[in-house]
Amino acid sequence: MQLRPAQINGIDGMGMAVVSKGHRGLNECKGYFIADQTAALLALINEQHSTFAGAVYDSGRETLLVFTVIVTHVHGNRVDFTATGNPYAGQAEQ
Repeated sequence: MQLRPAQINGIDGMGMAVVSKGHRGLNECKGYFIADQTAALLALINEQHSTFAGAVYDSGRETLLVFTVIVTHVHGNRVDFTATGNPYAGQAEQ
């Protein structure tokens, strides 16, 4: 698994998401994104939902998807996020 070119709300950078088993045995999708536009990233914490477009790793398989996320932390030029649902729902692989 490695960072790939990605976007969050149209901001270009590098990012990735990983699907893993959560605390109740349900799949969770979490990831992070890094960009040079620190001020733009800080604004994401106030957004109710954001859109991530990039690589998702699931059982060692890489898929490029676009899905809705909630930004959970902003650390300088890094954003941590969690998918609001199944990132595969209602979309075809890109």
